[in-house]
Amino acid sequence: MRFLFMPLMFSSILLGPWWGLLIGAASDALGFLIFDRSGMGFYPQITAIYAAFGFLAYFIFKFVKLFKNKTAIRIIVYGSFALLLSGITIFLCLNNEINLFGQIYLIQLWEKILVPSLGFGLFVLLIILCELLDKKFTKLNDSRLVFTPHQICFSAFIIEIVVMVLFGTLMKACAFGFATAGIILLCQLISLTINVPINTIIVSYVIYLTKGLH
Repeated sequence: MRFLFMPLMFSSILLGPWWGLLIGAASDALGFLIFDRSGMGFYPQITAIYAAFGFLAYFIFKFVKLFKNKTAIRIIVYGSFALLLSGITIFLCLNNEINLFGQIYLIQLWEKILVPSLGFGLFVLLIILCELLDKKFTKLNDSRLVFTPHQICFSAFIIEIVVMVLFGTLMKACAFGFATAGIILLCQLISLTINVPINTIIVSYVIYLTKGLH
């Protein structure tokens, strides 16, 4: 059982990058010791992903805070999200099987329908709630709200791309073999379409309800 990323994201923002790194690494190691029953063993490469997440989240949020143009953020994030979902949909439609650990797994019709549908559904939900939350933040007009919903969305997107998709794929390929890199990359990209909307919505609501994070 792996550590949820939202608490790790908050710990990095609130406590700083080094605490985020320590909490990320410790949480994954403890999660393995307490909950793992798969018998696959402990992989330090996976722990490195969580440590990197905790460390880099702080700097990515600080970097994105410099972006004040909501329209530019919308174009970058929403446009990238739409292209990514389109690419995943095309891949699933054109392929009937994937190779993982030397075994062939068939892509069922329901998977070809469910995965893109869930992704596009969450994408639409992300846009709607992000815009609604932005209006709430604007009406509140509180200087303690240090991040806008669009900045949170942009930060979550960059974290997923840099840490989970790029670094995460590399680390998992090192752990499980580079022959699995392609399918790992696909799984990470699909996970991104789920994680970004969920993380954005929950983090935005927490910041709104607590009147900001310092």
